[in-house]
Amino acid sequence: MSFDSRKKRLRNETSGVSEIVGNILILMITVVLFTSIMAFVNQIPVPEQVKKASFSASVDFLDGGTSADLSITHMGGEPLLTEQTVVLIQIDGTSSAYYLDVDPGLGGALSWSTGMKWTTQLTNTSYTSSIVVTIIDMDKNQGIWTSQVTGGGSGSPPIILQRYTDAN
Repeated sequence: MSFDSRKKRLRNETSGVSEIVGNILILMITVVLFTSIMAFVNQIPVPEQVKKASFSASVDFLDGGTSADLSITHMGGEPLLTEQTVVLIQIDGTSSAYYLDVDPGLGGALSWSTGMKWTTQLTNTSYTSSIVVTIIDMDKNQGIWTSQVTGGGSGSPPIILQRYTDAN
């Protein structure tokens, strides 16, 4: 075998080189796709944590219904900082905001935690007043809890009708 014949054979068999180049190209495409997907996923904003708490509200009417005592009890969940918490009370469409850091309803506490009761006296009410209470976290600008508090009835007795189930 002469030197020239070996040289020609090496030049003619280039299939191994193209397989290696193909594998490197596939690997580079995979790496580029993976990094672009990771860059896109890292740009998606993380949802903010929502404060969760449960409350119970009650109304006791005084002076023939013209005023009422509203009590809201923290039943469980995260404690709320009083400087970041607002209680919004809507009586027949008229809203009032109570900022807990300056309101004496919690007795000067720095946070509203489980078992604590916030109270206030409402005026210009009646037994038929629609009272809606909303607790707002001002740090995240979101409502934590809302409820319509029913304080009384219209003063009329319920109407009970007889239901006929038998033709006789």
